[in-house]
Amino acid sequence: MASHSSRILLGQVVQSKLRDAAKVQITRLVLDEYVMQYFPNKSKVFAFDPKKVTKVGDIVLVKELEAKRTAFITHKIEKIIYSVGNVRDPITGRRCDSKSYWDEDERKKLFEKEPEEKTGLDETFAEKRSVYEDDRMKEPIMSLDRKDWKI
Repeated sequence: MASHSSRILLGQVVQSKLRDAAKVQITRLVLDEYVMQYFPNKSKVFAFDPKKVTKVGDIVLVKELEAKRTAFITHKIEKIIYSVGNVRDPITGRRCDSKSYWDEDERKKLFEKEPEEKTGLDETFAEKRSVYEDDRMKEPIMSLDRKDWKI
C-alpha cells in the first residue's frame, strides 16, 4: 500500500475542546488488495480556527500548514463547503432537506408571527445551527478523579 499525503483535504468538523482549533474527521477510501475492494479509513486532524467560524457537522476544506503551530495543530481551515442547517441545492439555489425543497413562503409565515402568538420556537432554524455550538469550551460533565465519583 503506497503512502500518499495530500495538501488539501475534505472533512467534517467533529466536537473538540481545543481553544483555537477545530477537529476535522477525514474519510479516505483505501484499497484492500486481497479482496480488491475499497474500505473507508477515518483519520482526525486538528485545524487552526482562531475565529471559531466552523460548527460541529460542517463540511470543510483543510490545508496542511507549512510549519506546525503546535504539536497537534497541523492544518488550517481553508473554506467551509457546506454549513450545518444551511443546505442549498447547487443547481436551483433553493433550500432543501435531503429529498424535498423548502417552501420559503411557508417558512416565513411560520417564523415571522406576531410576538403575542407563541409558536414554541425561540430561534429560527438557521440561527441555531448545532446542538454542540457552545459546547466546545465547556467543562466536562464528570470529573476524572475517583474521589469525586458518587457510587
